Amino acid sequence: MTPQRRKSLHTGRRALSHLAIGFACVAGSVLVLAASASAAAVSAWSIVSSPNTSSSQDNGLSTVSCSGSAFCMAVGSYEGSTTQLTLTEMWNGSTWSIVPSPNGSTTNVNSLTGISCTSASWCIATGAYSDGSVEHTLAESWDGHSWTVMATVDPSTASGSRSQSLGGVVCFSATDCTAVGSYTVGVNTAQTLVEQWNGTAWLVVPSPNAGAGNNYLGNLSCLLPTSCMAVGAANGLPLFESWNGSTWSIVPNPNPSPSLGDALNDVTCTNRSFCVAVGDQHAASMSYPSLIEMWNGTSWAIVPSPSMPSSDENILEGVACTDPTNCVATGHWSDANDTTDQTFIERWDGTSWSIVSSPNTSSTLQNDLSGVTCSAGTQCITVGDASTLAGPSQTLIETAPVMASGYYEVASDGGLFAYHAPFYGSMGSTPLNKPIVGMAYDPATGGYWEVASDGGVFAFNAPFYGSMGGTPLNKPIVGMAALADGSGYYEVASDGGLFAFNAPFLGSMGGKALNKPVVGMAVDQATGGYYEVASDGGLFAFNAPFQGSMGGKPLNMPVVGMAVQPDGSGYWEVASDGGLFAFNAPFFGSAGALRINAPVVGMATS
Repeated sequence: MTPQRRKSLHTGRRALSHLAIGFACVAGSVLVLAASASAAAVSAWSIVSSPNTSSSQDNGLSTVSCSGSAFCMAVGSYEGSTTQLTLTEMWNGSTWSIVPSPNGSTTNVNSLTGISCTSASWCIATGAYSDGSVEHTLAESWDGHSWTVMATVDPSTASGSRSQSLGGVVCFSATDCTAVGSYTVGVNTAQTLVEQWNGTAWLVVPSPNAGAGNNYLGNLSCLLPTSCMAVGAANGLPLFESWNGSTWSIVPNPNPSPSLGDALNDVTCTNRSFCVAVGDQHAASMSYPSLIEMWNGTSWAIVPSPSMPSSDENILEGVACTDPTNCVATGHWSDANDTTDQTFIERWDGTSWSIVSSPNTSSTLQNDLSGVTCSAGTQCITVGDASTLAGPSQTLIETAPVMASGYYEVASDGGLFAYHAPFYGSMGSTPLNKPIVGMAYDPATGGYWEVASDGGVFAFNAPFYGSMGGTPLNKPIVGMAALADGSGYYEVASDGGLFAFNAPFLGSMGGKALNKPVVGMAVDQATGGYYEVASDGGLFAFNAPFQGSMGGKPLNMPVVGMAVQPDGSGYWEVASDGGLFAFNAPFFGSAGALRINAPVVGMATS
């Protein structure tokens, strides 16, 4: 395949966030809504215990993906007695354990370099295996109990290619995954490779190449099934490609200069206006500075990133962000003579990148980090390998707690109170036609919107897409919700009528008979659909999975709001007495049965 310097391919994203419940300070006069805000922070890193197949065999992990605080899967490979075999390890919330995984060939080389988990019962891992003469693409699926090898496509076998492989993968569901990699044309020239899983088969999707030389894609990040960014290298220079739901296209980008060869190993996007790609550049003999490029929604730009002093290599293999002001990039650095590798972690605070302290098993032995994943309110996890005095490398896993993002309170007069979150203004002290009834956070800008009962929307450091203000309504607006990437939003009325602004309209309960009024809504980030919820707990799903509801069940107090898990795998309903009802989502506790001064009026995830 394409010659690279310590290329490691991985993916990994969504993990379960903690739950935030809002309380009204004065009943009927103040609405409280906890909104995800750009204020997460990563604490100190530490090594956690991880298993190995044997102390006499090389073991290494390439990447990791989590679908919740109690489920993660890491993949890589280990050296058997005569061959290299796949390695998968699972986190159950307290310990890591090896899970048996199959191989494309039991007598030759096998490796897994990418993984994406949408739940504890669905993951896909990707990589390659050799039959002794040809390298083939490899994909395996996890059903919650065991791994199974999937039939993939080798695009160039018929043309005499000797090599093809899959690097990173992103899944939205068990029927929607995309993997990237490369294959050779003829003997030596690599070309980009993209394959999509539709629930039945893997299919090759056309992808462009930059020139006639070697091209490969190492990893990708997808906000939606119709919005992806992939990275790699072409002829020794960084390569970016984007997916709009129908076509992959090359995205122009700056190249480090002078350079003897550059590569991007990983990318992550938190919204359409914020992506980060990391890798390394070959600036001169024995000089490999770190390389970080960032996307502002229009173009990529190289940003300053530090390197260790008196070092040969400063290679970043993985990157993950909880929001546009909190990212970590992981890899390794080597001493000036390139004799010892040590872990290397950088952090983005919204303004600049800085090196943070990271532990090593030894200061004189090899320690390398590859993939990383982070979740606001829980933790960051990075994986790799470290050598031992006896010689073989063993798995290396490091974690760092992540402080939860901040939140806001918004009052019926438009007054807004920011806690560990930026304040951009409010409608407080400004005359209003009708009271404020809700708000939504814009993940693209870090700003927010307030919405009034007459449908008026007020934007603060966020784009205004329109509103129902000044338009006759059958029933008052009771809430709003924004798209996962902040590119549009919805208003919902108490009769279930829904109004979409720069967002897809997928249906509503407007004009339909309801037992009780609608009290709120939430967007499913995984499908792009949404839910409406009524005060009796009845829930109505539009292009989003229905996982159950409290509709038709006895309630002590009416339901007042809902929230969806960030990965879309479940949701919660909350009642005015603080009672919380979980549907395919973890129950962390509630204020039900507690004495509270005033009723609960809403909830949100963070």
